[in-house]
Amino acid sequence: MKPPAAPRENTVEIWHGVLVPDPFRWLEDKTNPQSQAWISAMTAWSHASLAALDEREPFRRRLAALREMSERTLPVGIDAVWLFTERTPADQQARLMARIQSALTLIEDPNRFGPDDPHHIDWATVSADGRWIFYGMSRHGDEWSTLYAYDTKIRTVQAETIPRARFASVGAPPGGNGFYYTAYPPHSVHGKTVYWHRWGTAAEDDLIIFQPDNPLASPRVLLSPDGRRLVIQIAYGWTRDVVWMRSEGQPDARWECLWDRGESRCQPFWGPDGRLWALTTDEAGSGSVLRYDGHRWTPVIEEIARQPILHAVVTRQWLYLHRLVDARSQLERRDPETGRLLDATMMAEGTHIRGMEAVGSTLYYEVTGFFLPPRIERWHDSDRQATLWHAPRSPIASMKVTRTEATSSDGTSIPVIVAHPADWQPGSGPRPLVLNGYGGFNVAHLPSYSPTIEAWVEKGGLYALAVIRGGGEFGDAWHRDGMRSHKQKGFDDFYHAANHLIQARFTTARQLGVLGRSNGGLLAGAFLTQHPDTARAVVMGVPLLDMIHFPRFLIGGLWTTEYGSPDIPEEFQWLYAYSPYHRVQDHTPYPAVLLFTSEEDGRVDPVHAFKMAARLIEATASDQPVFLRLAPKTGHGAGKSLNVWLDEESDIWAFFAHYLGNA
Repeated sequence: MKPPAAPRENTVEIWHGVLVPDPFRWLEDKTNPQSQAWISAMTAWSHASLAALDEREPFRRRLAALREMSERTLPVGIDAVWLFTERTPADQQARLMARIQSALTLIEDPNRFGPDDPHHIDWATVSADGRWIFYGMSRHGDEWSTLYAYDTKIRTVQAETIPRARFASVGAPPGGNGFYYTAYPPHSVHGKTVYWHRWGTAAEDDLIIFQPDNPLASPRVLLSPDGRRLVIQIAYGWTRDVVWMRSEGQPDARWECLWDRGESRCQPFWGPDGRLWALTTDEAGSGSVLRYDGHRWTPVIEEIARQPILHAVVTRQWLYLHRLVDARSQLERRDPETGRLLDATMMAEGTHIRGMEAVGSTLYYEVTGFFLPPRIERWHDSDRQATLWHAPRSPIASMKVTRTEATSSDGTSIPVIVAHPADWQPGSGPRPLVLNGYGGFNVAHLPSYSPTIEAWVEKGGLYALAVIRGGGEFGDAWHRDGMRSHKQKGFDDFYHAANHLIQARFTTARQLGVLGRSNGGLLAGAFLTQHPDTARAVVMGVPLLDMIHFPRFLIGGLWTTEYGSPDIPEEFQWLYAYSPYHRVQDHTPYPAVLLFTSEEDGRVDPVHAFKMAARLIEATASDQPVFLRLAPKTGHGAGKSLNVWLDEESDIWAFFAHYLGNA
């Protein structure tokens, strides 16, 4: 049985003198009865077809068993009050927990809303004096958080709430009558603003404190521990920051610019002693650490080319850094006054540090890898070494990691990290292999544990991650070399990684699958349309695929700094050259394709996947299917309930197992 074909319309736009066909433009109107009818029919057909795969139920059972563990996030806060989220095996969603004066307290349980109205904790923070816990919770994974405040003195959540606190930051002066926060204005996905909320008043009456000059800019609030200095970091995309500061409690206080150095990053943070620090990417773009000493920045840690610092935190006694050395995580403990290196620990190949937080006098950091379920270790100032705080399971002895290197079209070396069964070695014969990549937004995309990878490797398959340009694995220059006019370089890196794995007999073209999500979905779409004969199966998750219309959808306008704008003639040419939706060619034998998206994705509009599915069904000359999966009541990724996650991942990995074959 074939998927339902979508009616083609002869819509053509003219962009800078170029005729741009858009035959499925009508699918952009999701309220259109014709759109709803086709989407409903297409997703129903896909659901039935995927559910019928013999491999699906065994995968689902195994994934459910592997998720039978306690999952925690890094603690945040101060010595007296700190919090984390935790999901027990019985939970669909993680709960917000706090340690208040040594007593473990449940702050919020999203599971109370039930499976028909899923809620999720998006973010949480603690005021500098420990009086307030602020957190954001959203419905259906849309990430449009409502801000809640929990009073640790009387142990209750305040009745007043603040809407549209998406990815918010909060600062509450000790003993004050309100707090600073960031939120979006009503009815807009842009224009994030800094407000002051006075306790006992309505949110609509809150005072505007700072509004960036560009509605696409994103401000972040950082209040000093004593509440006397307010710092605001303004992010202009992913390559430029401007930082302002003013003294509070003074009627004539003015904003002072602390950082504005063009295309450079500055991420300020307060130390527990009230001194201001910053992790910056200036000059070579690999990261340096500075301290603000009254009127100027003093260098503490100089940058090292191609060794980016991903995290920097200060406890009461030490400065800790997470640095990448040849795309491997290194934890450094340093003297905060001189920057002198005291200890350095390199993480094992195939693992990395995913995050770090300072809680008063204790460092917490999370380590994960293909074979290592996330474990959180802590290092108290008085200890000589780190100790374990949380580990849901032991490392997986039946899985090993091999690193290999591909060579891209311009001679650049591309690391490829492969997870495989312990009894398999390179050269012992090709296996079904799923290749993943990201390559965007300066994100360091490194090996992390997933039950899906464990289940796949258990069955004899291989899983590979290509470290491509556009990411942050080798510093800012690596990012810039794969963004905007250079985006094709990242696509070329990924193709050459795939080709290397085939030539080195890790796999074959008939056993190769490609998987990408979000910006990685764009990567998978570019791979599909530029090299349709190189893989057997391609999965594009919550993907960007129409690179001419993307700024019109949801928050897509934010990403023009990364990709370029179709409104500018030169940048239109970059985008149109690789836009996957526009590069689909008629009468081409495409491999099996699965597109998955979510009803309430607040980042990447599902219309990207809708239009791409319709175009592929129309164009393909092969007998391989095109599936379109739409998850209900969920968003871009975070916030998926356990059951929604199990259903989605079971479909994805059964699809790979079916079309790539068994090892």
